[in-house]
Amino acid sequence: MSVILFALMAFFVGQSIASAAALSVVMVGIYTPMGYYLERFLHRRRMAAEQKAREARRAEATGRSRR
Repeated sequence: MSVILFALMAFFVGQSIASAAALSVVMVGIYTPMGYYLERFLHRRRMAAEQKAREARRAEATGRSRR
């Protein structure tokens, strides 16, 4: 992503190479943790939903076998 941003800023927008490189480094510093925390949030939410469904199936199976 930062390589694309660097190319856009340096060659198409007309920023200096140093300015484009600095902005690319800042963007990597922002996007990397942001992507990590977003993926972690989505993974935990998905796992919680699967756990809830698993428990519901287990409770349903247990309830049926006791009747």
